[in-house]
Amino acid sequence: MTESKRNLIILDFDGVINASKYAYAVKTDNHWGGNYEKETLFIDSAGFDIYYTPELVETINKWGRREDTDIVWVTTWFGNTAQFTKLGFDLFPEAGPEHLDDVPYGHMWKPRIGASLIEEGEYENYAWVDDDWTINGPYKKWTSLVKDKYLRVNPWEDFGMLRSDVEVVEKHLGIS
Repeated sequence: MTESKRNLIILDFDGVINASKYAYAVKTDNHWGGNYEKETLFIDSAGFDIYYTPELVETINKWGRREDTDIVWVTTWFGNTAQFTKLGFDLFPEAGPEHLDDVPYGHMWKPRIGASLIEEGEYENYAWVDDDWTINGPYKKWTSLVKDKYLRVNPWEDFGMLRSDVEVVEKHLGIS
């Protein structure tokens, strides 16, 4: 019996789901029809305004409900991703360092986490959606581990993930 291929989608949150320049995105970008909503999420007692599109949330939930696809949050919201259910997300697992306080400044821990997910050998294809792909060094090392089986999507943090990004992920993983 042949096992079916498994897909892994690694998602960042800020700059992917959360459009950092919401007002600018609504005025200049019609990819989601200006349909952004706002919710306040908390880390400790600090509140952060999140601007997101329900259509993107539903699309990602659809991916995560597939039997051949897993989604993992790899984000600085590590330890707080259960709050994403307030935006309508299903509860997806998260991966991150044991203690974010012990991590040096920056996102250098993300490629290490991505590499550890891949080393488990459970997946055939990967898509990593993260606005930090512009940080070349450690991310290049990660991509060398997965060769042609990975897709790297780098949304512009002002808008977050667009429909065109969604289409690229779905085509690469064969989940459209």
